Amino acid sequence: MKKIYLIFILLFALIAISLGQNKAMISADDYFSKRDYTQAIKQYKKAIRKSDDFNEQKKIAYQIALSYFNMNDYKSSLEWFEDALGYTSDKSKLNLYYSEALSIEGKYQEALSLLKTINPNLEDSALINQKIKGIEILIKQQSSNTDIVKSVDDINSEYSDYGISFYGDKMVVSSARVENITSRTDGRTGQGFSNLYFTYYKKDEGKWEDLKKMSSKFNTNENEGSFTFDSINQTAYWTRCNENTNLCLIYLSTYNKFNKKWTKAIKAPFQVSKYDYGHPFIDGEGKTLYFSSNISTGYGGKDIWKVNRKNDGSWGVPVNLGDGINTDGNEAFPSAYGDSLLFFASDRHNTLGRYDIFFSLREGLDYKKVTNLGYPINSAADDFALVLDKSGKNGWFCSDRNMETSDDIYSFKGFPIKVLLEGKVMHEMDKMPIAEATIIYTDLEGNSDSIKTDINGEYIIYLNAFDNFRLNASKNDYYTDYKTVNTKEKSILSAPLPQVHMDFYLSKKAYPCAIKGLISNRESAKPMQNVKVEIYNENDYSNWTYSDDLGNYKFEGLKPNTIYTIRTSKDGYFSESRVCNLPKINEAKVFFKGNGYDMDFELMKIQTKSEIVLSNIYYDFNKSKLRETSKIELNKLASMLRETPTVVVQISAHTDEIGSDSYNLKLSASRAQSVVDYLVSKGINRERLIAKGYGERNLLIQNAITEEQHQANRRTTFKVVKILGNSSQKIDEVIHTNKDDTTENKKGLRYRVQINSSSTSKDINTSFSDVYNKISNVKVFETKSSQLYKYEVGEVKSFSEAQTLKSELKKIGYTDCFIIAYNDGNKIAVTKAINME
Repeated sequence: MKKIYLIFILLFALIAISLGQNKAMISADDYFSKRDYTQAIKQYKKAIRKSDDFNEQKKIAYQIALSYFNMNDYKSSLEWFEDALGYTSDKSKLNLYYSEALSIEGKYQEALSLLKTINPNLEDSALINQKIKGIEILIKQQSSNTDIVKSVDDINSEYSDYGISFYGDKMVVSSARVENITSRTDGRTGQGFSNLYFTYYKKDEGKWEDLKKMSSKFNTNENEGSFTFDSINQTAYWTRCNENTNLCLIYLSTYNKFNKKWTKAIKAPFQVSKYDYGHPFIDGEGKTLYFSSNISTGYGGKDIWKVNRKNDGSWGVPVNLGDGINTDGNEAFPSAYGDSLLFFASDRHNTLGRYDIFFSLREGLDYKKVTNLGYPINSAADDFALVLDKSGKNGWFCSDRNMETSDDIYSFKGFPIKVLLEGKVMHEMDKMPIAEATIIYTDLEGNSDSIKTDINGEYIIYLNAFDNFRLNASKNDYYTDYKTVNTKEKSILSAPLPQVHMDFYLSKKAYPCAIKGLISNRESAKPMQNVKVEIYNENDYSNWTYSDDLGNYKFEGLKPNTIYTIRTSKDGYFSESRVCNLPKINEAKVFFKGNGYDMDFELMKIQTKSEIVLSNIYYDFNKSKLRETSKIELNKLASMLRETPTVVVQISAHTDEIGSDSYNLKLSASRAQSVVDYLVSKGINRERLIAKGYGERNLLIQNAITEEQHQANRRTTFKVVKILGNSSQKIDEVIHTNKDDTTENKKGLRYRVQINSSSTSKDINTSFSDVYNKISNVKVFETKSSQLYKYEVGEVKSFSEAQTLKSELKKIGYTDCFIIAYNDGNKIAVTKAINME
């Protein structure tokens, strides 16, 4: 009886333990499903202490690890992922999450080994391959270019600090810092509920002011985040997440400058309550709001959307940015720079880890290709919410890469889009690597830096996008090799990771050469300074310089027995190129006009209706055949036309008054045609050339007597008659517009149609040639505000005329154009202008 009693007590105890464990597990799973990971961890830890089943313990350890992982507490998750190894029910997921946490800690090899054990049939093989590739890129790049990214320690705390934006000179930040022991804790993060704070940068002290909480109009008991401010309409937008509904929405409040108060926060009117909305970003015009949302018509998780403000101030219908940006994963935290550059975060494109920051250039109305910003802005962790300062040369982003804290704010120097330039420096003869060679790279503003090659002759440099660089590789006793790279090219920027491969080949110095020359104005014969002079050859050698105050230029350290091309260029002038064939030499030598190598250039201004005489153009007597001596001057003209492909010219031939009018007219036409034919033989498109004979109609000297006077009348000239639409030159007599500063422009009521805005100034004469060609009697005006250049077409005096102009502009592709109004030169609301008519 006593034994039966003991057995009964033992069974009861086992049942009680089992029930206690089951109760803890049920409670833990319930908290986990509600994303209250703080409570879930407490219950899982109770359950694991009560379990004596090894497999069950592995399962619970996995759930604890996942809870920490979802809280972005990767350091704690690693301890439990390690305990969960061997859990077979979800081995692939375990290895995937464990590898991500290891990558964030910097243990790349361990992460790779785990990823390579995952069965591709059980998981998304493309995702696994993407993770592997991302880690391999991080391994390759982790040792370089880290100094451009710095943690903003003045602002960061042990809690989550994120969501950077600017309101005037204030930086606005969302932070989950716990301010006192009575503050509520968010179970999803184990931190406080986030609030909006602001700070100033103290230039005199070189640091940020302590964070101060924004007004109660912005902060509640809910999570507040991702703020943006519309300076045009004095309206703030931010994300607010409700703990009860488990949804996030965008709220707005408008600043009243008269009573200096913010209006009551309301939900942005374009939202549908059953979806998540967040991460708002307003463009500089206050016209377009970008945001993220899980609206069901999207492509997967959260997508990037935009919504446009109408002229009456109301908001339209949200538009998805399309599958060039959005994926079946999550895209979030959009920000725009200028009128065509979009930054955003994604966890699905070719990421290096979890969320990475990407950019996309708008092509027409669409964003078609995305590019990863790369390391060190992106890491194995979550990287998101990038913003630039007004200059575009510095900025900030958020990341949870520091395992000792949570989300932190990081600053970076330079434009964030980098192009990875990599290659080798080798001996020209045997292609063996040259270690410790110096590579100097210089941008258009003259900023230089340098790097040394490693023992394999290899180098890696990160260059700013949207720039031009001159590079040279050098080492003592070797000829310097020069090259250039243009990081504006779409073929580079549209690659998944912008990258250029460039090798340098050095040869031992024998007798170095130099080429020098003089740049002068053809009309005035005066020296021209600041003319760009480029030199290159067929072996990808490339360099440039500018003429000095006396018009001189010089290239040194050149190789003998090598053919080089010299090219000049300056806005508003014909470009010209010339070939210089350097001979074999047995001494150092400078080649220039004085020793038979004419590298002087006389630049000619591009101007229509101006007839320019071609010197030394001779024909056989009473014939149209060109003499050989004439071809020297015509070769120069051919070079100018090749290098300036946007002009159409008329070749005009004139005779003296000896002979009959009809004979001279026929002879001159034949001679003009001979010049055109010769230019065509030199590669000039015949469609750009017009032959015209004038005979004796336009004599320079009437009733000529001497042979010199007759010779002056016998001349061949050319003039520019047309500028093709995409000219990069500024043409004297093809000026359609105007900086907006004339008195006439500022009188009375006027309407314009804005067609474009940009962070950089455009050449009005060439950038909007389609407007000039297809719409008559209009001007394009450039105005500037808030660091943006705006381009407006007009002007008209009535709203109905403005509507007609807007329709015409839409037909030629400016579908997003809109009407604006001015009164006496001051911008006013369109509705006010209509009432004033």
